[in-house]
Amino acid sequence: MKLIKSIGKTYIPKRLSYARVLKSGFIVILILGIGLRFWNIDKSFYWGDEVRTSLRASGYTKEEIQQSYDGQIIDVDSLRKYQFPNPEKDLNDTVKALMSRPEHPPLYYLMARFWMQGFGDSVGVIRSLSALISLIAFPAIYWLCLELFESPVVGWTAIAIIAVSPLHILYAQEARQYSLWTVAILLSSAALLRAIRLKRKIDWGIYTLTLTLGMYSHLLFAAVALGQGLYVLSLEGLRFNKTVIRYLAAASISALTFMPWVGVMIANLAYTSAAIVEGQKDETLFYLIDRWFRNINRVFFNADLGSANSILVIFTLYSIYFLCRHTPKRVWLFLINLIGVTALSLIVPDLILGGWRSVAIRYLIPCYLGIQIAIAYFFSTQIAFIKTWKQRVWQLVLMTILLTGLITGTIQSQQEVVWSKDADKAEFYLEIAQLIDQTPRPLIISDTSPIDVLTLSYKLNPNIQLQLVNETYRPNIPDGFSNVFLLSPSDSLRKSFKKQRIYKLKLIKKLGSDLNENPHIWEIIKR
Repeated sequence: MKLIKSIGKTYIPKRLSYARVLKSGFIVILILGIGLRFWNIDKSFYWGDEVRTSLRASGYTKEEIQQSYDGQIIDVDSLRKYQFPNPEKDLNDTVKALMSRPEHPPLYYLMARFWMQGFGDSVGVIRSLSALISLIAFPAIYWLCLELFESPVVGWTAIAIIAVSPLHILYAQEARQYSLWTVAILLSSAALLRAIRLKRKIDWGIYTLTLTLGMYSHLLFAAVALGQGLYVLSLEGLRFNKTVIRYLAAASISALTFMPWVGVMIANLAYTSAAIVEGQKDETLFYLIDRWFRNINRVFFNADLGSANSILVIFTLYSIYFLCRHTPKRVWLFLINLIGVTALSLIVPDLILGGWRSVAIRYLIPCYLGIQIAIAYFFSTQIAFIKTWKQRVWQLVLMTILLTGLITGTIQSQQEVVWSKDADKAEFYLEIAQLIDQTPRPLIISDTSPIDVLTLSYKLNPNIQLQLVNETYRPNIPDGFSNVFLLSPSDSLRKSFKKQRIYKLKLIKKLGSDLNENPHIWEIIKR
């Protein structure tokens, strides 16, 4: 393979006459990818985490809603006030709500509040904020590839890959902070490389701003920042020179600007710790490996190919190996840190302490960005050779990956329940919402979590009546309702109805065997 080997240049293929044609094709892919981020944006199920976004951005906490569990009959539409900024709650209330649940930094949620105030509270409008933010990832990854490889071809290839990646399309259509985090990762990475290259104070200032942006986007950005610090120290050979000093200054300023939120987390340490530990359980090594392999597939194809997932894993590993063999240290070391530090920070605790954080694909976005850039570099070098059989083969492979991503992204955008949104629970809510909507005059009684009630409410007729109750409630169902349903009741609420001989409980549907952990619904029949 004949490659340019000039000082200060990454190893770039010599013949790039195909670049204009390739760029035109990638622009088409980019346009289609942008369209997929907005197409059917309101179709998929508005799940619990998105409900929390609307709740906190509106200035409410679930504890406040539970205080209104007073047994009064209300309609579903009246719950909307908890999902949209209103005169009852101002910006200070939003800040207080976010401070009470500090496991997520506040930047995205504050943006969401202003976005809803300006454009409305429909599902499509709320999610469109994430979709618009996701568009910044395209120029950001192009800039990063220019800093790494000094090659527009690699940049356009990377843009095409993330444009149709089911992973990035999915989180561009979700009312959560992951699109913002993706942009922060890419911008901070490119800003750091530019600051190192130009050695100007203004560039280090820009890098400082991107670090702060990242920290206020997602707590796991700390792993990205750590990887960048290790990169600078390794690149400079542990010498305490001007570059290291400026990096330490940038990191210190960013850390100081984030200290107020650290103080909030410490003040709410009990909840912060519980949120971090929540969901942890022991899993077998075989389970973890299977999910790691499946997640690589979801980044490109969003299909579970079983043991065939290993083919894509092997290709990924080879692309990283190829990167390390054919690029200078300043290039491969950066991407290895981007991929490895976040991955190890999640994998090692899972292996030692038990847990499954490392299989949550959204937590590994920095790793997948690094992998996609490595693969973009590999394809850019391979398809540069005109009139060789290798070029044709790799062109075909790249087009297969892009077209498959485009097809699966299209299918994904038409699904009401997608794999990332607790599919079993979403299917459960859709089924019982359809059941309830088909009854002429239903009443839903519940003392379950407000998040579950609000999640179900998005699929119910707005005129359906609810009775939200607390532990002091005594069964006394008013007349005039054709069917009365009991949504995920506590043990005490179920027992209170069973003690009343005039009522009979009939289990309609449950999810899982543990009624205390999973949603379920009963029908109350008057004897």
